[in-house]
Amino acid sequence: MKIDKLIKEYNAAMAGKESLTNEVERLRAEKINLTAEAEAAAKAGDVETYKQKRDAASLAADNLFVKEKQIEGLSCLRTEDEAKDAWKEFAEDYNKSFGKAWKAYEAKRKDLYNEFLRLVDMQNAMLKKREACGDCCGLPRASFMDNPADRVFPIDLLPISAMGEKVIHANFRQPDVAFFFSSLLAGTREASLFNQVIRLHMPFEE
Repeated sequence: MKIDKLIKEYNAAMAGKESLTNEVERLRAEKINLTAEAEAAAKAGDVETYKQKRDAASLAADNLFVKEKQIEGLSCLRTEDEAKDAWKEFAEDYNKSFGKAWKAYEAKRKDLYNEFLRLVDMQNAMLKKREACGDCCGLPRASFMDNPADRVFPIDLLPISAMGEKVIHANFRQPDVAFFFSSLLAGTREASLFNQVIRLHMPFEE
């Protein structure tokens, strides 16, 4: 049995059970009210009204009994084996589609990483050029605590963190870097490369 059919039949059975349950609650209330009205008519000596209410209460009781038995006989559940068979069929198709989509995603993620490395290499080449420019005017080279070139020779750079602020300590929160390391695309070499070029704005040499 297909899983969609299994679920559809279950939902239909549950809806039928809910409808019967609501009808049972209505009949219970109707039976109580009719019985009370029959007793009131009897106390008042109104034979005709008593008979009418008594018969109506009896009919409500019969309907109530039948509906309650219907609910008892209504099974909304399939066997576990039926559910497992439906799931197996679904899972086979799902796994094929998911596997194909995941491979496509991994390929795009690798392409994205290569694009990111291209940006890092561009920035590294620029930093080398900027450092040489600073040497020409006697500008002190960057250190782990300060980088005068950031102030003297401003230029567009890769963001340091999600908020864009510069982080001068080991808590390197650049979102792309974190993603590529967690995805196991970046390794030991990249750790040094990213730290030098992105965090410290210092040229990286192999």
